[in-house]
Amino acid sequence: DDLTWLGNIGRFDDAVTLSNGQLLLLRQTAGDFNVVRMDDTNRVLEEYSLDVEQASLISNGTNHLLFTIDEGAFGLIPVVANDDTDGDGVVNTADDFPMDIAASVDTDADGYPDNWNSGFTEADSTTGLMLDAFPNESACWLAEHAASNGACDYAATLPSFTPSETVIDELGVVYLLNSQDSKVYRWSSETEAYLNPLQAGQLNGFSLESPAHMAYSAAHRRLYFGYDDGEITYINLDGDLSQQSYFRLPLAVGGLVATGNFMLAQDASGAWNTHYIINENGTLADSEDWNRYSREYVWNEANNRVYFFRDQTSPNDLHFEDINPASGEITADGETPYHDGSNIRLPLRVINNGEHVILGSGVIYNAGDLTIATNLGVEVTDVVGFDEVFMAIVEDNGSLTLNMYGNDSHRLLGTQPLDASVYAIFPWGQRLVMVGRASGEFTFSVFNTGDNDGDGIPAWWEVTYNLSDEDASDALWDNDADGLTSLEEYTLGTNPELGDSDSDGLLDGTEVNTYQTGPLTVDTDSDGLSDGDEVLTHGTSPVEVDSDSDSFSDGDEVLLYATDPLDENSVPDAITSYSESFEANAIPAMFATTNESDANWQISTFEPQEGSQSVRSGTITDNETSSMTLTGLFATGTLAFDVKVSAEACCDILEVYVNDALTLTISNGEWRTEYIDLNQGVNTIEWRYYKDGSVSDGEDAAFIDNIVFSQ
Repeated sequence: DDLTWLGNIGRFDDAVTLSNGQLLLLRQTAGDFNVVRMDDTNRVLEEYSLDVEQASLISNGTNHLLFTIDEGAFGLIPVVANDDTDGDGVVNTADDFPMDIAASVDTDADGYPDNWNSGFTEADSTTGLMLDAFPNESACWLAEHAASNGACDYAATLPSFTPSETVIDELGVVYLLNSQDSKVYRWSSETEAYLNPLQAGQLNGFSLESPAHMAYSAAHRRLYFGYDDGEITYINLDGDLSQQSYFRLPLAVGGLVATGNFMLAQDASGAWNTHYIINENGTLADSEDWNRYSREYVWNEANNRVYFFRDQTSPNDLHFEDINPASGEITADGETPYHDGSNIRLPLRVINNGEHVILGSGVIYNAGDLTIATNLGVEVTDVVGFDEVFMAIVEDNGSLTLNMYGNDSHRLLGTQPLDASVYAIFPWGQRLVMVGRASGEFTFSVFNTGDNDGDGIPAWWEVTYNLSDEDASDALWDNDADGLTSLEEYTLGTNPELGDSDSDGLLDGTEVNTYQTGPLTVDTDSDGLSDGDEVLTHGTSPVEVDSDSDSFSDGDEVLLYATDPLDENSVPDAITSYSESFEANAIPAMFATTNESDANWQISTFEPQEGSQSVRSGTITDNETSSMTLTGLFATGTLAFDVKVSAEACCDILEVYVNDALTLTISNGEWRTEYIDLNQGVNTIEWRYYKDGSVSDGEDAAFIDNIVFSQ
């Protein structure tokens, strides 16, 4: 009455409702027409084909006819219901071969009957059936499919195919969906052998439709399947492994993923697309249209959030929905703040115990606000997260490597070469399962990432550095003779094959045990001198910024003022006069580039204010900056400099900072002189040229010449 959606019976070209509530459907296929009769639960009761050019249904409510046109001739065919099409005494709904009188039972659903109907033999089969030599094993049907012990060899009939979906469960069983024969082939990581395949597909004895999607739910211990007619089914992996009805969408299932205790399904109905949240019993918990289609969906159990793309929309972006874990209600949604599709590439994975989301572009997003956390700088084809690390398949010029990164630092910890056939990796506890395919055959390998020998070092680290996860004694080795054991190197994050991990001139063990410096930090006290230079060259403390407590850092005394960093009475004289006109081949050493600068300033011969050269900002593009600093111990006085900005008048500007405080703002204009007052002490003057988000004009640069300081 209210025109709300109730279900989906699939595509049809004509239909009649029968007096008993059944449906009679006519569907045009590639070469003929199919006549299908369904009951009120959408179960197929009868199906047959008509080899005609045109067909339609005619009904007066009691009698039903098929009106046909074929080769210019008209025809009328009465529709007579027949619940036993082949006349073998077994109704179609209970007959695995409803079009063949010779057989009716196929326990393993492999298309080969368990036995012949009473009084019939192979010679009576109208469809060329042969008896199944293994009636309970769908992988085998001929005697030659047996292994040496007489049991079914599950690998004997494995076809050559490309899986449309590959998933794994918590028991380490890998599931490979073959859409060609609607079977799910299984491989056990525990036994390292194939298991009997599962039969998926919409099999009613008359026809077989393959699923378009497959997803695994650990909460339900089920494999779910989505079909183009909107049907969703499941196989209970702890049950009889038969396919069961679950839910129907109005249109084709476009996406399917487990979301905690619920399943999320997507179709193209409603406004744009619709997401459906369905509980274990097949009851709709919530739905939202004005939604997105995505090639992949990934669930984050740490924050009860599902992530997805907005494929088929430009620009693409990364989106999310929050799902109440108790009710299944969609409570919030959102997307990244960037609205830029350049980083949006498959795969889509959750890592770092739910803290981050990584994409195939190598860009890592914070799982909460979807801001970018970092960029690995390489594209990845698959990613798996563990407690301490995440592992990624990286392709470079046709070669594959398995890269290991720290969860928090995102630092590359090690790499292992991979066989070129590997296309997917999965977690299995603390182990990594790798799946490959080459020359029509699958390959599987299991890589332990845990600590099998109990030495405190995970297997992935031991394998990376050529140690053994079967030998606990190697935790005490010191292969690089730096004074640290393998266990200490793992704990500290240093390289056990490199005595000086940070290349600062000090051995890792010396840094840790003698000087208490960071073996991964070149300059522990951040005074401008490396730890090695402090200890070996200057005799200063690598953990104290000002070794002689004279208020000048060790680095400034050595690098700027040429004073003694160990003598509190050796202090630099303040600059009372200074000038620089940039006529040399390089910018003087007193000038530096900030870490935030996108391009270095450079010597320029373009229209200097005086002489033959000036200094200009680096080449940048929209929303970038180019910065240059001058740091020195100045007396009280005035710093003058000539400046010119050749850029968009309104929006591209040069900002001048003194000790991080904005002092001057200079926009487009010809050469002029500016003045800055400096107080006694160490002062840092920064010239920061900024370009806004659009329009280029002039040289798109700032120019500085004739810097003069005087009292």
